[in-house]
Amino acid sequence: MVVVSRLGSLWSLASNGIVKIRGTKVYVPHTMWIQTEKIEDNILFGKMMDICKYENVLEAYALNKYLQLFSHGDQTKIGEMGINLSGGQKQRIQFARSIYRDVDIYLLDDPFSVVDAHTGTQLFN
Repeated sequence: MVVVSRLGSLWSLASNGIVKIRGTKVYVPHTMWIQTEKIEDNILFGKMMDICKYENVLEAYALNKYLQLFSHGDQTKIGEMGINLSGGQKQRIQFARSIYRDVDIYLLDDPFSVVDAHTGTQLFN
């Protein structure tokens, strides 16, 4: 299925029909989008902090080990367009942001293209 202009509709290549999806949803694009803000702000993305949930998300996406590399941990400000992060780190932050939102439907556009097979499997699980 191909995502069309708005996330409320999907166009099915097989049947040429429209499929409506209901429920809350989040889209993780192929082209990574990172704010020039703190890592924490990139994950919370305007949501209120729930420390238990936040720590679980960091652990699930193995972000803790990366945060230790930064002198200010998750309070480190990300450079413009995520310049100070690797592609894999940006992707992990995108995943963490989407999971933190706790929605019904996750739309992922080629989510593992910037990571190796082992990391892709880890992120998926």
